[in-house]
Amino acid sequence: METNRIPLDLSEKERAEIERLMAFAGIKTESEFVSNALELFRWAAEEMLYSRCVGSFDTQGQSVQTLEMPCLAPFAAAASRLDAKRSTEEELQRRKIEDTKIYRPLSEIMAEMHQREVNRAKSQEDRQNHESLARVG
Repeated sequence: METNRIPLDLSEKERAEIERLMAFAGIKTESEFVSNALELFRWAAEEMLYSRCVGSFDTQGQSVQTLEMPCLAPFAAAASRLDAKRSTEEELQRRKIEDTKIYRPLSEIMAEMHQREVNRAKSQEDRQNHESLARVG
C-alpha cells in the first residue's frame, strides 16, 4: 500500500495535546493516531447521515451531551434533505397502497380470492350445463 505524507501546521498546544492523548491511549505513531481520528470522524459523519445525534451520557444514563462540530453540519443537512425525500416517498407509497386497497387484512383478501375461485368454478359448471342442454335440445 502506498503511503502519503500530510504536513500539518499545529500550534505547540495542539501538538502537546496529541502527544498526551497518544501516550494515554498507548498509540505509538502519529499515523496510527490519525487513522483512529479518521475512523471516529467517519463514524460521527455516518451517524449524522442517519439523522442520529452523536454524543455521550454518564454511566447512569442521565446526563446527555451531544457533539456539535461545524464540520459535521453538512452531514446533518444532507440527512435532513434525505429525510424529507424519504418522507415524501413514504407518503407516496402510503397513498399507492391505500389506492390499491392493499391495506386490507390478509384474511379478507384470502376470502375474496376464495370467493372468486368459487364463482369461477360455478360459472364453468353453468357453462358446461348450458352446452349439455344445447346438445340435447
